[in-house]
Amino acid sequence: MPDDTHAAVGSGEPVRWGFGSPGPLRDKLTSLAIGGGKVVTTSLLADYEIEGNRVEQPGDIAILLDSGERPLAMIENVLAKVIRLADMTDEDAIDEGEGYANAAAFRVSHEDHWNGYLDEVREGLGNPGFTITDDTLVVAERFRITGLLDSDGLPFDPTVRPAYPVDRPRVDAFLAANNADVVARLNEIVDARRHPALIAEVDGAIAGVLTWVLRGPSMEVLTLHAARHWAGAGTALVAAARRVAEASGAHRLWLITTNDNVDALRFYQRRGFRLTQVHADAVDRSRADLKPGIPETGEHGIAIHDEIELELLLGGG
Repeated sequence: MPDDTHAAVGSGEPVRWGFGSPGPLRDKLTSLAIGGGKVVTTSLLADYEIEGNRVEQPGDIAILLDSGERPLAMIENVLAKVIRLADMTDEDAIDEGEGYANAAAFRVSHEDHWNGYLDEVREGLGNPGFTITDDTLVVAERFRITGLLDSDGLPFDPTVRPAYPVDRPRVDAFLAANNADVVARLNEIVDARRHPALIAEVDGAIAGVLTWVLRGPSMEVLTLHAARHWAGAGTALVAAARRVAEASGAHRLWLITTNDNVDALRFYQRRGFRLTQVHADAVDRSRADLKPGIPETGEHGIAIHDEIELELLLGGG
């Protein structure tokens, strides 16, 4: 059940809040936001009044929390509108990123949630007659995530943030330049340009890109490339991906590389990944059936035949 109600805590410092309630719901909404598809969140104005918080203004920076109430990202308010529930637009409903076709669909799910804790709202307002109607005031907030935070709540260096639609042309060009736009692995072709991406940036320029796929309790690092080796972009992106996986409720972060990629094998193992499977001759099959352009010889003159699977188990994994 979708729910974008967020409760702020603290004062003076940036407001700290998380989507919905901690648990699977927050995990789902958080992954949608970091995936770049969710850029609007809607709350009852009454929740702000009960918590004693003002409505955010454009340019305000808040701290986004995961289900463990740990800092996950810096989030910037782009626009906040206090409107009647009946005046929610189709555009804002769609940009909630949860699959709503229009404002009517948005309203059905959100009314259901808000009515689920209506007694708490009435008690907080001191108004036993409060109900959800056309005239109920809500806050529709448009936002963007400006930077992910590490496990200590500090920004990554270089900055890592989600790729948004406006970023896709240069992200897709970066993937193509690294021969990572279309990937063959595990006997299938995957278009990395159609999946969420994290961008590492230095002075506004792309320093690296990591694309990812979330399926249930597992998150796959589909591609990872840096513009320049040994500059920290890869390390920051992997650490950020781990935080994204944890905040999305995943228990496993995994990836596929090829047997010739000894640099990648060293890189990932030094960051806690373990080798779990060797898919013998998998590259040979992909070369024959899916992607003929895969070279036969790779790094260090090693013949490319096999796919190697690595994984990092997270909390609860």
